[in-house]
Amino acid sequence: GPGGAAGPASNSMSRAVRVARERVRVLQVCGAPSMDQKFLRLFLKEDPGVDLVSFFILRTMEDFGSGYRQEELSLIEFPYRRLFADDLSTFDLVILQNFNYAPYFEFDVNLLLGNMATYVKEGGALAMIGGDRSFDLGRYAGTPLEEVLPVKLGLPGDASDAAPFTPGITEAGSRHPVTRLDPELTENAQLWANLPPMDGINLTNGAVEGAAVLLSHPARAESPVLAVRQVGQGRTMALAVDSSW
Repeated sequence: GPGGAAGPASNSMSRAVRVARERVRVLQVCGAPSMDQKFLRLFLKEDPGVDLVSFFILRTMEDFGSGYRQEELSLIEFPYRRLFADDLSTFDLVILQNFNYAPYFEFDVNLLLGNMATYVKEGGALAMIGGDRSFDLGRYAGTPLEEVLPVKLGLPGDASDAAPFTPGITEAGSRHPVTRLDPELTENAQLWANLPPMDGINLTNGAVEGAAVLLSHPARAESPVLAVRQVGQGRTMALAVDSSW
């Protein structure tokens, strides 16, 4: 303008703003504290698009029979009935991270795990993460929850292999958004090949029909490391390790 005055364009500035249109409500249930479980909790809490509810199990039903009064125990009781019955439909995603149900609701297993299976079929999402309390080690074979998992349980013999291994990305995994670390296929495969080895695996009876195996074990091809599945209107994921990157 006259006299060197700045025009209207100089009064504006471009800035990228992340807008969370709708928060994803996540339930994380962990059977025991660990660094991986702590990391996942903090990772999800830092995301403004995630509304996280976490339960880290630090005591079991055995604690209630130990002679202590309720007011002497500083930890709250695990509200499994409310979470897996009344409130389940309010969550978009349920993460069972090295969690075994038996110490808490073994007598209600068909009801509560059946609720979770129905929740998935009607549009919910479920992720099961491995460990010494998960998959067959968590006695999920033959339960209603097994019916919606991407892997088959009930493996005879050892249910885990503690030997370190480097997982291999499958053809499906090279094109799936969960395992697509780089848009270029060769570079993506190289990134996976260069990651440090994993510390053992939960063994299963293989992937169910219709599931996609994204990561495989180099010596146990029948036992997926990472698999996903569409179940009714919902989705499930099985990560058969308790410690990742």
